[in-house]
Amino acid sequence: MKSPATHHAKNSSSTCSPALVDFPSPLSKYGDLLTVDNMAEVLDVSTRTVYRLTDGGELPSVKVGRRLYFPKHLLIEALCL
Repeated sequence: MKSPATHHAKNSSSTCSPALVDFPSPLSKYGDLLTVDNMAEVLDVSTRTVYRLTDGGELPSVKVGRRLYFPKHLLIEALCL
């Protein structure tokens, strides 16, 4: 049996507007993990701004060693809530 939190996360795409699902995602050309440079490109901001947004808790991210990554599924969940 799945926990409610896991179940909710998998169904979070259903909370997005159906109209948005019909358009290709700007994230579709990237893999499952986006780099700081990828995020800067997607948001059309500098890498410094990406770091500021991350430090402020506005962008979901994970740190692996000294590198910062942005899991695509977390970004999609954050945008759909």
